[in-house]
Amino acid sequence: MNESERTPPTFRKKVISIFSLALLLLVAVEVGIVWLLGSWGKFELGWWHQVFGALMTMGGIFLVGWSISIQYTLGKGTPFPKLPHSD
Repeated sequence: MNESERTPPTFRKKVISIFSLALLLLVAVEVGIVWLLGSWGKFELGWWHQVFGALMTMGGIFLVGWSISIQYTLGKGTPFPKLPHSD
């Protein structure tokens, strides 16, 4: 791949930010669905709900950050499949 075919760093950063915003939109949609369904399929675990919710949220945030950082650094590309790698 020659220099003219490389993706500019600013464009890669824009694509990564759009990808991150799309993930936030998915979170908002999920929260909206849970809010609309209310108590459908609900089971009570008491205070364990907060513990499980916090652990799953932290794990999800870690995995999203990890996948974006690996794509950006190791893969020399972006999470968006239509952008070429910089190698």
